[in-house]
Amino acid sequence: MSYRGRGRGRGGYNNSGGRDNNNNSNNSNLTDIEVRGWTNAPKDDLVRFLQDKGGFRLQNPYVDGDVIKARVKNTDARAIGQWSGRRFAGQALQITVKDGPSAAAQSTIETLKRFLESRYSAEDKLLNLAGMGQDQYLIENGLLATTERGSKMFLALLKIAGDTYPVVDSVDLGHNSISDIAGITTLSQTYPELKNLSLANNQIARITDLESWRHKFKSLRELVLVGNPITNQPDYQQQVAQLFPRLIVLDSHVIRDESQIGKVKYPIPLRQTFFENDNIQQMVGGFLANYFQLYDTDRQQLLQLYDPQSTFSVAICSNTPRTMVKGLGQPPWGQYIPLSRNMTKVTTASARTNRLYVGPEQIGRAFTRLPKTKHDLGDPSKFAIDAWTLNGVREPQDTAIFASVHGEYEENMIGNKSDTRSFDRTFVLLPGPNGSMIIASDTLMVRSYAGKDGWTSAAMTGATGGAPGDDFAGLNPDQALIVRQLMEATRLNARYARMCAEQAGFVPEQTMALFKQAQEGGSLPPDAFMS
Repeated sequence: MSYRGRGRGRGGYNNSGGRDNNNNSNNSNLTDIEVRGWTNAPKDDLVRFLQDKGGFRLQNPYVDGDVIKARVKNTDARAIGQWSGRRFAGQALQITVKDGPSAAAQSTIETLKRFLESRYSAEDKLLNLAGMGQDQYLIENGLLATTERGSKMFLALLKIAGDTYPVVDSVDLGHNSISDIAGITTLSQTYPELKNLSLANNQIARITDLESWRHKFKSLRELVLVGNPITNQPDYQQQVAQLFPRLIVLDSHVIRDESQIGKVKYPIPLRQTFFENDNIQQMVGGFLANYFQLYDTDRQQLLQLYDPQSTFSVAICSNTPRTMVKGLGQPPWGQYIPLSRNMTKVTTASARTNRLYVGPEQIGRAFTRLPKTKHDLGDPSKFAIDAWTLNGVREPQDTAIFASVHGEYEENMIGNKSDTRSFDRTFVLLPGPNGSMIIASDTLMVRSYAGKDGWTSAAMTGATGGAPGDDFAGLNPDQALIVRQLMEATRLNARYARMCAEQAGFVPEQTMALFKQAQEGGSLPPDAFMS
C-alpha cells in the first residue's frame, strides 16, 4: 500500500509547516531503560563506558535521583539488559529494561486512538479511513513522514481499531493511492465479517492486486472500486465475483442473486453408490459382502484371493474431522502405526517399501497384526460404493474392476462396547480361474470416525442455511473431494482448505506443497485449523 498523498503541497506527507518530524519517526524504535549503581562516577563517564565497551548509545540520558534514565534502540534493548551486573567504578550496574511500549510508542498509540475517534461512526458502524494522506492531524504528528512509516502506521491503526471498535460493518479506504493490498491485507483479519468496503479512487489496476483477499471476507456484500484502473477491464466484474463468492453489489451493480448464495450445484446428481453397469454391481456387491464377512471372522481364508503379485497396504489418517460416539473417546492408533504407509508421514524409500505387503504370505502376516473388526453389513446406509472397469493393470489387454468402499467398522469389541472407525478401502480386481477374482491391489485407509453424512440425502441435495457445507459452494465434486482430502491430511478447516486448493488450481500435489509452504512460513493463523 502506498501513502504518497495528493494535492496537499509540494512536501506531500512531509508538509508539516517546517516542523522536523524525524525525532517523532524514530521514537517508536526506542526502548526506555534505567541504570542504577553508577554513582561512584559522573553520568557522562557511564555513557562513554557503555558506548565504548558495549557499543550501546544512550539517547537523552538524564539523572533522576540515583537513577539514570535513557533510551536505546529496540534492537539493543535485550543486549544491554544482559550487562546488568557488570562492574563500573567499583560498583555492579543494575540495568532495567522497561517492559511495554516506550513513552514515544505510547504517545503514538494515543495519537492513533484520537484519529480513529474522529473517523468512527457508531450509528452507521462505519470506519472512515478515506484520504489519510491528506489528513492534517496525521501529517502534523509525523505518522506519514515516509512511505514505510505510513505502512507501519496502518498496521498499528488496524490493531487499535479492532480492539477499540470491534463492531464495524463498513470501511472506506478511498483516496489513499492504494496500488495493491499488500499493506492492508490484515483488514480481513481485523474485520472478517465486514459487509461493505470502499476502495474508490485508488490505483488498483489488476485483479491480482486483490488476490490476498480471496474468500477472506465471508460476509462482504458490497464493494466499491470506481476510480481504479481495474474498472477499465471488460471482465473485471466476473473476476471480482470469483474472489468474493458472496458479493452482491459491485460499483452499484447487482452481480449475483442473493437468494442463490450458498446453494451447492452439482453437474450431475450425487448418489450413495455408483456402478458402471448392472453386471459390475452384481459382481462387486457379492464380492464385497463375502469379503468383509470373512475379514471379520477368518482372514486367512481371504489369502487365496491374492496371488504373488498382489499388494496390500494400510495407512492411518488421525487428523480427520471426527464425530465422537456417545460414551466413547478417541481410540488409540497403537496397532496401526507400525504398519501405516501414510506417505505424508513415511518419507524414506526403505520404510515405504517395507510397508507395502506383496503376496499372500506377507499380506497374511499384516492381517494378523491388525485389530479384529466388525462391519455392519446389515445396514447399507453405513457404506458408499463406487465401481467401474479399468484397463491395463498388469497387461495392456487386462480388464479389471476398480471398487472403492467408504464406510465404518467396529473394533476392540468388549461385551457390548466397542470403538468405531471410518475407513476407505480400494480394490483392483482381476478375473481369476474358474470365474473367481484376484485382488491385484488392496489399499486400506483408516480414519477417525466421521459418520455417514457425506452420502446422506441431506448432504447430496446441497442443503445449506449457514451450515459448514457453504464452504463448498460452487465447487464441482472433484474439487470438493480435493478440499476434503486436504482437510483430512492437514486438519485445515473447510474455509482455509478451499483457499489453499484454489490457489493451487485444485492440483493435489501443488495443494499440499502450498500448504507446507504456508505452514513453514508461519502464515497460517490458529483459526485456520479445526479444533
